Amino acid sequence: MLHSDATAQECAAAAKTLTTSCDNLCGEYQPCIAFNSSECPSSSSSSSSPSISGDCVADASDVCEYACFEAFGKNNTEPEQFLFIVPYDEEGAAAMNEGYAAAYNDVVSSVGQLTVSPQTTYVWIQGGGGYEQIDMGKVVTLNLATNLLTTQTQVTGVGLTAMNLTDQIADIPGLVPSSTATLSLSNTLVTSFKGSFPNLTELYLQNNSLSTIPATIFTFENLTKLSITGNPLAIRTFTSSQIAFLQNISLDVTEDDFVLTMDDLDCGQANQQTIGDNNITVCVSDVSGGSGGSGGSGGSSSSDTTASSSNSHVVVIVVPILVAIVVLAAIIGVIFYRKRRAVGKYATLGSTAHNSSDKSGDTSLWNDAQMLAMQVNLDEIQDVRLIGSGAFGVVWLVKYRQTQLLASKRLRQEMATHGRTEAFVEEIKLVAGFDHPNIVGLVGVAWSISSDLQALFEYVENGDLRSHLAASPAPSNWTQETFQLAIDVIEALVYVHSFDPPLVHRDLKSRNVLITGEIRAKLTDFGIARFRSADKTMTTGVGTSRWLAPEVISGSNDYDQSADLFSFGVVLSELDTHAIPYEDAVGPRGNALQDVAILQMVATGSLRPTFRSSCPPAVRELAMRCMSQDPGARPKAPEVAYALRTAMKSLS
Repeated sequence: MLHSDATAQECAAAAKTLTTSCDNLCGEYQPCIAFNSSECPSSSSSSSSPSISGDCVADASDVCEYACFEAFGKNNTEPEQFLFIVPYDEEGAAAMNEGYAAAYNDVVSSVGQLTVSPQTTYVWIQGGGGYEQIDMGKVVTLNLATNLLTTQTQVTGVGLTAMNLTDQIADIPGLVPSSTATLSLSNTLVTSFKGSFPNLTELYLQNNSLSTIPATIFTFENLTKLSITGNPLAIRTFTSSQIAFLQNISLDVTEDDFVLTMDDLDCGQANQQTIGDNNITVCVSDVSGGSGGSGGSGGSSSSDTTASSSNSHVVVIVVPILVAIVVLAAIIGVIFYRKRRAVGKYATLGSTAHNSSDKSGDTSLWNDAQMLAMQVNLDEIQDVRLIGSGAFGVVWLVKYRQTQLLASKRLRQEMATHGRTEAFVEEIKLVAGFDHPNIVGLVGVAWSISSDLQALFEYVENGDLRSHLAASPAPSNWTQETFQLAIDVIEALVYVHSFDPPLVHRDLKSRNVLITGEIRAKLTDFGIARFRSADKTMTTGVGTSRWLAPEVISGSNDYDQSADLFSFGVVLSELDTHAIPYEDAVGPRGNALQDVAILQMVATGSLRPTFRSSCPPAVRELAMRCMSQDPGARPKAPEVAYALRTAMKSLS
């Protein structure tokens, strides 16, 4: 019998939270929900549609009542399973009559830390109706404790399904135990998935909003099964290493899951392979040395220290009268061979030889206070796979402290001369001072000797903008996503152009813009960025050819941030057409123009990238202003950012 005189007091434990801390009133390891006295909606009450499947027990003070649930499988007969169902509503309350532990969403809104039986190896918490009866896109709202099952290392299987996890997806690696071998996050509305799951063998992500197979999956060395059906997969191009990975597992994906058909892709027969249990044809694209293509492997783009294998840096000098144009496309990075001098506050390396493994004989980095302040333990970095390769450097996907995925940028061992290492350190010190959401962040540095120096950047999982655009045809009209990507890039330029003295990126292009899992843009690769010196001189002819401003092509050393704005105008053309700049440019005989001819015409102002007729007029006009022949006529970055935000608002 419950005592009515206790109803005036509040139960401190009452919080609509499912927990196994039940004041020793429920069965061992059985979960409960605490209520104020007399407020517990017992399943044994006279109600024709009880909101819980458990019975209520009062504590000694009669202040709290606990609804106790028998959660060991159906009818509490399977101690190796912990099952709890949160029905959407009364219409979906089949679980109430099927022998499973259950409570309506208006009764339970959170799940606290759970301690389950040593015999329990499988934990399943589900929204919906009956067990494993799920309506795609229909979810309940549950707030999961960040330590939900962290300590329950006997658990090897976890299911969190039919609940909205969009705001909690980043917490999943920490709230499930490291022993998790099977993980189901089906029908949870998630748009991304990342994290380290060292023992994962089976992963179920079906019926979500993923636009690509998440890049982190390719790091799961023990994975044997992946189900990703029911997602709108916009990327159908993968690197050969990614395809080999997918062919080595049981992959549940169908033709209907891909937004693009093979007919939508420019993919020759020789570049086609099949993946999955249903033999789905996909395209192979070995960008950046065999990984990092449209399949979303991400990583840090390249520059003078890590030149992109698919877009070589080109030295271009056009004499003022344009009698001759010298394009040294086959000799990558000649201008980077010279030593760089550190500028302003950035210290230079010493002259010590780099090939000694003895720290006492390799003093340059070990005596550099700024580098030492950024140093992390080399032993805590584990190489996962190569994701980028260029003439002078490589980028590896690494795990830091077994949990965090990072992009590790390094010089090739045979290229680690004193001059190149010095330039690499200069780049590291430059980006170390950056703090902006649209610039790829530096996490730290590591080395044993100077020649094996590596810079650790945040890992951006969806690859670069060029690959992102190439993976799908341009939409008929500009979308919020297109505008947002453009705004992200220009906001990064607003930031870097605000430095004093002025900073010029000098190599803005779609390959140097990385795309996050949320389809936001981050600028990277500041390897040839420079502060403009007091005498207003800059190195001539740097950057990548098709994005260069006329004054840079012509060999001028008197250029400023407006050169970046010209490059941004070219990027706007890519966002509009999804095509490589000047790809449609043809000569008098209808043949495709070569780079030499393109650069000559750009330098003289007779050629600019094309835009589609459906491009918003405000965007096309803005892009053409950015690509003005006269650098002084180009708008400043803040003006461009404002104009793009105004244009985006017009969509709504």
